[in-house]
Amino acid sequence: MPGPAAQFVPTYVSNEHFSLMNSPRYAPIRERLAPAFAEIVPPLDRLNRTFGLTARPHELFARDEELVLVIMPRAFHPAGETFGAPFVFVGSSIDLAAPADRRLLERIAPGRRVVYISFGTVMSLSPELVDTVCKAFADDVWQVVLSLGDYTPALTLPGNVIAAPSVPQLDVLRAADAFVTHGGVNSAVESIAAEVPMVVLPLTPEHAVTADQVAALGLGTRLDASGTTPEALREAVDHVARSASIRRAVSGMRRALEVDGGYRAAADALAAVAGDRS
Repeated sequence: MPGPAAQFVPTYVSNEHFSLMNSPRYAPIRERLAPAFAEIVPPLDRLNRTFGLTARPHELFARDEELVLVIMPRAFHPAGETFGAPFVFVGSSIDLAAPADRRLLERIAPGRRVVYISFGTVMSLSPELVDTVCKAFADDVWQVVLSLGDYTPALTLPGNVIAAPSVPQLDVLRAADAFVTHGGVNSAVESIAAEVPMVVLPLTPEHAVTADQVAALGLGTRLDASGTTPEALREAVDHVARSASIRRAVSGMRRALEVDGGYRAAADALAAVAGDRS
């Protein structure tokens, strides 16, 4: 008899009250889903025949096991209060007390306000956005830490900009006063854990949902990824960094991470499911 199954979900889950695919943010891509699923059918049929499976295309993307561990605060998830079993929100298990990578932090001038700008490990900053960043912070008031991804600037960056293909994100967030992000769920949760307000420039429908949540919950603000001016970016960063109400909201959401229980809650839920089937 097969053992119990569980899954970890580091993004949004769905029920009758909320679904990514049915959200307004996904409307532009819904018409492209049917052809995409049709392309999956032949190879999935071969896989089923080879291994005696009965998997269907949608199960590759939207299958709920006996236990679904959601790696974000319930309070951050849209309609989070409506999710019962099999969903268990465990928040996060980020250890901000771990030793910091001092090599980059030592390059940050003492007493400077720090804005960290990163679009994650999958997305890269565009030349247009890097130019916008340089113009937005040209007056040298802010220390900018810039994670470039695969993009290599053609021109020399200003002296107040520290740039690298990737940076130790948790370490930088501990020193940051504001975080400019694409809105990946992992980045948003890490920002909450470090109590850093966000400016979200979403690149995908999922990122747009994160941006909506950040704005609705008062954790920061959102801008359009395309067409954002240096003035708008600077104003947004200044606003989230100085807003007492945003700081209070981020601090409250950070406490929600602890309430959800982290890795201990995940271990307890896994043990309970295993015990039910032993």
